[in-house]
Amino acid sequence: MYQIEQQSRKEITLFLLTSSDVFDMFCLLDGYKHPVYYECLDNVRVLAAPMTDLKEWLNKNPQHYKNLFPYVGKLMRLMENYVSDITFRNIPTRLINLLIRNVREDSKDLDLINDLPNKEIANLIGSTRAVVNRHLQDLKKNGAIEVSRNRVEIKDHELLLRSLKIQRN
Repeated sequence: MYQIEQQSRKEITLFLLTSSDVFDMFCLLDGYKHPVYYECLDNVRVLAAPMTDLKEWLNKNPQHYKNLFPYVGKLMRLMENYVSDITFRNIPTRLINLLIRNVREDSKDLDLINDLPNKEIANLIGSTRAVVNRHLQDLKKNGAIEVSRNRVEIKDHELLLRSLKIQRN
């Protein structure tokens, strides 16, 4: 889910949606339409319902709000963290944070973002493809990651964490 600034045509990715995610929850809450775009990077099935029908269904089945509110809270927390990152953190820190947030605990492999092009990674951290590429190359040179076409592999998780600590100081 992303937005485009109309004059500059800059893109920013707001969410990477995965299995069972619901998109445009904010419209459900406040009823306002807003210009967001969706792009499927994988084969997906989408269940769509008119907003009025969904609101009517929720009003008839209020027990489902107990599942909906924590989910919306999670999305709002993600958005809050995203705004804080873009406002207060430099690009190398945002990039390393993105990598660390997407490392699978069991295998130390990247999950969800492992096959995204650098342009998409840049959109996730509010940067440009060229800047992201430069910082990925720096992380590659120091041995933390390996980079190949649309693929980033974590080589040394501890080194990546130390790089983050250096960036924060």
